[in-house]
Amino acid sequence: MSFPDNAFATARAVLWRDLSSRPHHSPRSIATEQAARIEQLRRQHWTGVRIAKATGLSRATVSRVLTRLKLNTAASLQPVVPILRYEHPAPGDRLHIDIKKLARIHKPGHRLTGNEQDASSKPPSANGPTLGSIKTPKKDSPT
Repeated sequence: MSFPDNAFATARAVLWRDLSSRPHHSPRSIATEQAARIEQLRRQHWTGVRIAKATGLSRATVSRVLTRLKLNTAASLQPVVPILRYEHPAPGDRLHIDIKKLARIHKPGHRLTGNEQDASSKPPSANGPTLGSIKTPKKDSPT
């Protein structure tokens, strides 16, 4: 007895197809009521160990349920803060200002004031003013 070629190809395709290894049913999984109770307690900021003691389940089971619900970290219990975005009516409306201080500007130069005497050949000392340049007010002495 021989098989036709197309029957053999069909049987081979059925045997070699990529099947999922996930089980069709999980008879030992926890009840949905227990999972809901774990979620309720976690949203009250209970720890996994405390939930396990209160429900009578193992810590591993509680941890697995919390991971599945994405409640396993403390940050997941905090409300999500929306991102603040600044919207402008048209492209290019945003104003950009550089605030980095690149150099100390002692006084406006001759290009701004128009006074040629304001043009200096070298800037003041980088270490600050010298003692000779500091002018102290004279105190009135009582006579």
